[in-house]
Amino acid sequence: MSTNFFINKKLIKNNHKTYIIAEIAQAHEGSLGIALSLIDKAAQSGADAVKFQCHIAREESTLDEKFRVKHSVQDESRYAYWERMEFNLNEWIELIERAKSKNLDFICSVFSIKAINLLRPLGVDAWKIGSGEFWSNELIEELVKTNLPILISTGMSSWMEIDEMHKRLNERDVDFMLMHCCSKYPTSLKDIGLNIIKEMISKYSCPIGFSDHSASTIVSKLAISYGISILEVHVTFSRSLYGPDSSASLTFDELKNLSKENKDIHFLINNFVNKNEMSNLLSETKKLFSKSATLIENKRKGDIILRKDLTFKKPGTGIKEEDINQILGKKLKHDKPYNRLLKIEDFI
Repeated sequence: MSTNFFINKKLIKNNHKTYIIAEIAQAHEGSLGIALSLIDKAAQSGADAVKFQCHIAREESTLDEKFRVKHSVQDESRYAYWERMEFNLNEWIELIERAKSKNLDFICSVFSIKAINLLRPLGVDAWKIGSGEFWSNELIEELVKTNLPILISTGMSSWMEIDEMHKRLNERDVDFMLMHCCSKYPTSLKDIGLNIIKEMISKYSCPIGFSDHSASTIVSKLAISYGISILEVHVTFSRSLYGPDSSASLTFDELKNLSKENKDIHFLINNFVNKNEMSNLLSETKKLFSKSATLIENKRKGDIILRKDLTFKKPGTGIKEEDINQILGKKLKHDKPYNRLLKIEDFI
């Protein structure tokens, strides 16, 4: 298995420019119009892809499922909430077409076989296995059959479970990557675990990504500097908006800044500078900033110059400190003011 793969012909690999996914999740609140607006803003903010979640309540949930966050009385049950989050076939077509028209790849998390069958013919570029679906063998096997790249979140998995998943998929003819995350919304800095990214990169023969729920751009920037291949961040128009994921999301202004600095971070990491060559290039600047020998006070013609008479001032185009033995004990040919550099020709 190679340590890189492709999403819609775009190369994805560790220590390469990080591919940024704007995770829409449930920020649309079941509204097609809001969903389309979120796609537009993701494109304007420099994301490489948008990611949605395809929920079909009847196929993935029961009335026994409890709320992770009971954020409103609008939905009587978690099941009812998932029903409100559903899009129909025509709406999915419009969402995918909108993303493509904005040069965004379209990635989707699925939670049922029916969701795969619904979206597979519509032009999805890659699949995402959420942390809670890590153990859904039936779902994963069905995704493997699509021959599309699979992103696998490891937010609630142990090292042993990740090892087993890596081994299992590494033996199959499938492009996959593993994504570190912490399944807390939002994730506090103490629970981020950036060290795990380094461990995963060194341990596994596949690309490694990071799904960030911290709502902090500094976390994402540090993760990019660690060499991740993909960064996924939840997005929202405002963290004060209604919804269970708003507090764990970046605003689009923050995403735009992150997208720009993504390029800068990778340029800095990969732009190697030769210290000696740079010193040579700065030789003229060095003269401006360094210092040369001058007198502390005005001196007259015939005065003998001792060390106590000297100080050093800019620029560095005169007699250097290490060369003052050439003038110590010698007489001045003429009067010399304190505010001009000394020269060898000033002395007898």
